[in-house]
Amino acid sequence: MFENVHQATRAVISKVFETMFYLWAEPCDGGQEQSQASEPPPSFLRGEIGFEGKFSGALRLSLSTGLARKMAINFMGLEKDEVSESQMMDVVSETCNTTCGNLLSHLDKKSAYALTPPRTQPISAEQLHEESQPGSVLLHFDVEGERLRVEIQLES
Repeated sequence: MFENVHQATRAVISKVFETMFYLWAEPCDGGQEQSQASEPPPSFLRGEIGFEGKFSGALRLSLSTGLARKMAINFMGLEKDEVSESQMMDVVSETCNTTCGNLLSHLDKKSAYALTPPRTQPISAEQLHEESQPGSVLLHFDVEGERLRVEIQLES
């Protein structure tokens, strides 16, 4: 089952980022981001959506605000200096919703699922790299030089 989730998640993330944001997401290892010493430390967001049905659990997307800004710019057609924090959070929430819906239909085309409203909040760098929940599938992607962490927690 977990291998199917890995494969489906790779395909869905690539499709969602390319079609919604014109950004290319490539699977990568879970290494930490490197930042230049002169740059301020990056800030991060985590979006989460729950699902219930044949499979139940939650999907979490963790990413830098820099990546969320790029996503909002491309999705909403904004200029770099026009993007607000709430717009970045809305885009991450919508990405959770779209990704979860696509992933569940990719894994099981016949069952119906109930989704919780997605929510996004700021997180620290420590929270970004915390251990995944038991029973979770964890994948990392490079999205044009920015890291994306995808965690799918499946309940038994």
